[in-house]
Amino acid sequence: MDDAVFSRMLAVSFLQTFPTGVVLHEQDSLADFLFVLLSGSAELTACHGNSEGTVTIYGPGRPFSLAAVISDKPTLACARTIGPSLALMVPASALRSAISECCRFSQAMLVEVSRQNLDLVREINNQKLRNSAERLANWILSSAERVGAERIQLPFRKRTLASLLGMTPENLSRTIASLEPHGVSFHGAAIAIRDAEALRRLARPTALIDA
Repeated sequence: MDDAVFSRMLAVSFLQTFPTGVVLHEQDSLADFLFVLLSGSAELTACHGNSEGTVTIYGPGRPFSLAAVISDKPTLACARTIGPSLALMVPASALRSAISECCRFSQAMLVEVSRQNLDLVREINNQKLRNSAERLANWILSSAERVGAERIQLPFRKRTLASLLGMTPENLSRTIASLEPHGVSFHGAAIAIRDAEALRRLARPTALIDA
């Protein structure tokens, strides 16, 4: 982006460390900042009546609440850290000014909003077209591929994983047991893939759902 525009935006932005469990913004509130995690992770949750569910989880490098910041509309989910995190906080007004001033930056923001929209459609397809065992199997496969290992550590509580995959905690426990014959072992928060091909046959990953 244009150096002068970047400098003006960065001059009013700042880095902030957060412990686990800090609410970065509430659901149905105007987004004062765009958050970009440099380390750690954040969970986006939505509430309706007595129900609460995990919408998605963001790790380092991805901006969140971008659509709400750009459109100056209330956020549709609550953002909460699920581990010690370091975030760049860009004031919403500064981001919108940079978008209006710099064509290259506005194009980059358009690409990121499009990417997030595609991720959302993939997740809808994941929830609508797969059963619970297939959703868990694909989550394990994609998590293992990201770290390049067949042993991974659950990065958050099982209750959070259940909500992320559209299950109850009880259903997740049954689903975990059902993956045992397909080459997966759970030991607390540790997950071991004993037979990746067997797990892949169950999961049937596809580029239309799995990024």
